Amino acid sequence: MAGVLQKVQEIWPIDGYIVFIAAAIALYIPVYHRSEARKLQHIPAAGSGYAWMFYFDAVRYLVSGAKFLETGFSQAHSQIARVPSLFAGWVVVLRSREIIEEWRKGTDELFSLDNVHDSLQTEYTMSERIITNPYHIPIIRSQLQKALPQLIAPVYEEIDLSLKASIVDSPGEWTGIDPRELFVKAIAQASNRMLVGLPLCRNEEFLGVAINYTFDVVKMSTILRLFPKSVRPLVNRLLPTIENSVAKGMKYLGPMIKERKAQFEHQEGNVPDDFLQWMLEDATEEEDQDDRELGVRVLTLNFVSVHTTSTTICQATIDLAAYPQYQDELRAEAEAVVKEHGWTKEGLDKMIKIDSFIKESQRLHPVSTTLQDRLVTRDYTFKNGVTLPKGTNIALDIEHGNRQYTDPATFDPWRFYNIQRETDKPSSMTTLAPEFLSFGHGRHACPGRFFAAYEAKIALAWLLLKYDLKLKSGTRVPDILFGPTRLPNPKNKVLLRRRT
Repeated sequence: MAGVLQKVQEIWPIDGYIVFIAAAIALYIPVYHRSEARKLQHIPAAGSGYAWMFYFDAVRYLVSGAKFLETGFSQAHSQIARVPSLFAGWVVVLRSREIIEEWRKGTDELFSLDNVHDSLQTEYTMSERIITNPYHIPIIRSQLQKALPQLIAPVYEEIDLSLKASIVDSPGEWTGIDPRELFVKAIAQASNRMLVGLPLCRNEEFLGVAINYTFDVVKMSTILRLFPKSVRPLVNRLLPTIENSVAKGMKYLGPMIKERKAQFEHQEGNVPDDFLQWMLEDATEEEDQDDRELGVRVLTLNFVSVHTTSTTICQATIDLAAYPQYQDELRAEAEAVVKEHGWTKEGLDKMIKIDSFIKESQRLHPVSTTLQDRLVTRDYTFKNGVTLPKGTNIALDIEHGNRQYTDPATFDPWRFYNIQRETDKPSSMTTLAPEFLSFGHGRHACPGRFFAAYEAKIALAWLLLKYDLKLKSGTRVPDILFGPTRLPNPKNKVLLRRRT
């Protein structure tokens, strides 16, 4: 046996025991999916719908994304379809406005958030306390929301410093950038100005740890979900990826947390006004006051904020370069607003065209094609007569909602600007609607979307005021689809030329 495991380790660079366990449960999984398929056979399926074809169809979904999902809806002309996921089994996707509104009105007891935590394997990749006591959510909705007017200038300062340091250009010449790397660094620095303040938000090593923590969470949650729940603790111990990542983060966060606690206890000096401080003040239960628990929560907030926001800005930057004819009008808005209001919340709220441009980019290039994983806790029948059995995984179809606008395939930067003017109703990035789900919908919509929207507007306005943009290829290369995930294509090379 030892020789076999050694050979496996030589061929495949992961622990041989993991491979052995995976092989041992390979007989279990087809039986499970056959049982699940029988319970959901009344719902149209993307792909064949047969249990014995589950893995083949799941791989097709993995490499084709939304295109594969669409087959389930188009074949039966249905508003509910199921799609095979390698990591979540059968997922039932909801798409019509009426069904999504019915879902929104459902209680947490009916449509449970447990599926979100299972997807992320929160217990192992973050902390069980984030599940049992998510006290950071009320902080985002309260303290962060109230602090936004005071945060805009510091956030601008960090984005400005980061982008200036990262972009090396020559006067009059076009310079290539990788918007993916550029904005991950800038948003990590800006977000951590809000999370932990100066000087840690500018520490390159800490920012690297915070950025990489996201990849470690995705990697470990993916691996863990390949195994039955009973063996996940063992797998987690055999692959200490998260523990190593947290240890690297605590090298920087640990001393700061101890210093803050001492300062808070003795009421010494000026009390910092950042998220870490708000958590220290609101973490009333002893378990949540643990240094590691506080540090993990800071890393978790990096996980949920940095990559989604930076990807949104990256896509908008590619669109800005792909449609240079809109740059002058957007730039004029930014110039007028900054001249009158400076980099303030009041000023950013007046960047309505830039907001519309970013939202249109989100519409055509959402970070994910489905959203809001939930678990049905008891048999439930929708008003259209379709019944979801207890234990069903459900998600919402973002792509379908994004196609419910006039001329949906066309990039119209003023789409939401015009909707707002014509209807006199809010239609900004942060406005929630069943046909626009990039920030979610209902009471569990992203509470940090207002902060994220301000970061995005600052970054795009900064670029417009300093540079002309164009695509090296001249036209936009389609995104990369990977299951429900949509990624910016690295072939979209953006060129900048400093304005004089």
